[in-house]
Amino acid sequence: MSRLDQFAERIEHALSSVAQERVAETTALAAEIETADAELQRFTPLADAIHHLEIRPRLVALVSHFPNASVDNWLTTTGLDSHCAFARTERYPASVKLTLGIAYDSGRHRSTLQYKREIIPLVIQFEQADELEIDLASPDMAEVLDWIERKLQSFLDTYMRIESDPNYQRENQHVDPVCGMHVQAGRIAHKAENSRHTYYFCSQDCHEHFTASPESFLGLARIPVPAPTAVAQMPSV
Repeated sequence: MSRLDQFAERIEHALSSVAQERVAETTALAAEIETADAELQRFTPLADAIHHLEIRPRLVALVSHFPNASVDNWLTTTGLDSHCAFARTERYPASVKLTLGIAYDSGRHRSTLQYKREIIPLVIQFEQADELEIDLASPDMAEVLDWIERKLQSFLDTYMRIESDPNYQRENQHVDPVCGMHVQAGRIAHKAENSRHTYYFCSQDCHEHFTASPESFLGLARIPVPAPTAVAQMPSV
């Protein structure tokens, strides 16, 4: 065989190797797509069942106790999410968002329950995000329900802290002008307006004494409370 023939043979061998690699890549890609499609076929009914039968009813039960809260259902490119929005109120002076859903990551071939929450302003530490991986072939529903309920309980515990945390309630701290007791706006029902200022009272008796003769009790100022100290955001889990 001449040197030229040998060179031509090397070229053919190189081209043949590249062609074989392309065939192998195409075959592997087709198998990966087939696997992803099969997983997606398992994920879709599972996600629908978990979201609509387990996540959504629990979120509705949660927000039913808070007139400032609402829940929306979102279909995303990767799954299903429910978003709860808690509007700022006098009792809970912060805007809060809670997201709970289920997603499928085709690139990593995994399905996860996902939990996120956001509080503005941020002056307390809390778990901002977490996730639980689900076995699509054989999901452990007891583990799924336990995880969902633990996350919602954790959220509720954090949200209730806003009602009493001094960093959030500094603007709501007042002195009853009748008896001098410290009272927190938003947690009491007794209040009165005088000269475009709102006064808060610990009881109906103090309220009645004030309204009968306001000039006898005016002069007590709002409680001075230190400014809140913002905390560094914790990294998402």
